[in-house]
Amino acid sequence: MNLPKVFMLTIPKNLLTKTTQTSILSWEKKGFEVHLVYGIERCSETSKIVMDSWKRFFTNEFVNNHPNGIILAEDDSYLLKNWSELIYAFKKKNINWFGFQSTFKENNKLIPVGVQAFYIPNEQLDSYIQQILTAKSIHFDRFNSRVKLVYYPFKAKEAVLELERISLTTGRLRKGYKVD
Repeated sequence: MNLPKVFMLTIPKNLLTKTTQTSILSWEKKGFEVHLVYGIERCSETSKIVMDSWKRFFTNEFVNNHPNGIILAEDDSYLLKNWSELIYAFKKKNINWFGFQSTFKENNKLIPVGVQAFYIPNEQLDSYIQQILTAKSIHFDRFNSRVKLVYYPFKAKEAVLELERISLTTGRLRKGYKVD
């Protein structure tokens, strides 16, 4: 079975942490091929780090040649579902935001928070890349909640968990699934 490649955002100093290693392993155990994307390390403008890192990635990498689409994931994501469970729930023509930690209501619409994983089918790659490259750098969750054709196939924490870790941007503990 040809699974989409997983592009996992991390930074070099996170690479050997238990959190990142557990995250990578959770994807690989489900059969996915994980490719690391090294993000921007900085302290200021913290809410834009992830958005700016993906912009840089899509500016410098050719990712349009993936017939099964791609998955964008964070290095603190812990995959719970296998590919057959995921693809069964996905809308094939939509960008599927399947890993997030909670929701909030804005203008009578539920908005996911805590981006952990996205599936972008091949048919939507060009559109998604164009949207991200031309967008103003804002918080990545907010950007993705505005992207056209986004679908939420699972409830929060149903397909992907966030691993507990110390946030590099705030220095505080981000509670989540504990790594033993």
